[in-house]
Amino acid sequence: MPITSALLSSGNLFREIIPEKFLSTRWLQTSSVLRYDDDLYSQIMNDGDTKYYFDLKAGARKYVKISELSRGKRATTMIDLEDVSMFVARLLEAEGGEKVEMLQSATRNKTYDFALHKSAEESKVMVTETTKNRPNAYKVYLTSAIIPDVIKFLIHVSEKYAEPSKDSH
Repeated sequence: MPITSALLSSGNLFREIIPEKFLSTRWLQTSSVLRYDDDLYSQIMNDGDTKYYFDLKAGARKYVKISELSRGKRATTMIDLEDVSMFVARLLEAEGGEKVEMLQSATRNKTYDFALHKSAEESKVMVTETTKNRPNAYKVYLTSAIIPDVIKFLIHVSEKYAEPSKDSH
């Protein structure tokens, strides 16, 4: 006999103490939305006052999560593992000062824009992720000093964790 039924049948005293509307509520249940993806590989990099977190995660798909923590604010972008090689190519082009073509993700639900921002102190590549059906774009600024390490990380996880091609024998 379910606990709720047993408690309800135990008499009016219990009903007076705890209203029935609370007894019909489902407690201690975790939504699938609240479950976190598995962490496969992580690395932290520092550049002055800015800290970067790079995490390879696995959920329905494998993806890289890049978080920038600067002045108490966090910005994050996520790249599907299958898009990493094109992401690296576009990042290198942008850092070199070239105009970069927008990158469409393999799943067709995200786009990435890359733009170089130069100042007297430093240059940064702004990566803007736009996701279908989401009004906000996500922006991460990668400093030129950190980009070589970012590229090493992305190449490493791509080579080590990418799924084998379905075309290979």
